[in-house]
Amino acid sequence: MEHLKNGSMGIKYDEVRHVQPVIVSGKRFDSIEGKAFINGRRDIVRTQYYWILLKGYQLSIITTCISEDGSEDLRKIVHNLKME
Repeated sequence: MEHLKNGSMGIKYDEVRHVQPVIVSGKRFDSIEGKAFINGRRDIVRTQYYWILLKGYQLSIITTCISEDGSEDLRKIVHNLKME
């Protein structure tokens, strides 16, 4: 979460939601959402970061979008992923 707040991910996020569990393909991922205000605060960059430890590996999925509609579309895509 600190990576989103302090800008080490490339963008300094103004708002960061706390870690929340999310179910993706029947598996529990942890998720953080960050919002950065750009262009004189007219636009919002939304980044959703999902991660899980599976069989000793970390799987991360990161989505970034400027529009609210695009953000919701990306959320649906991630939540409908199929993992074997």
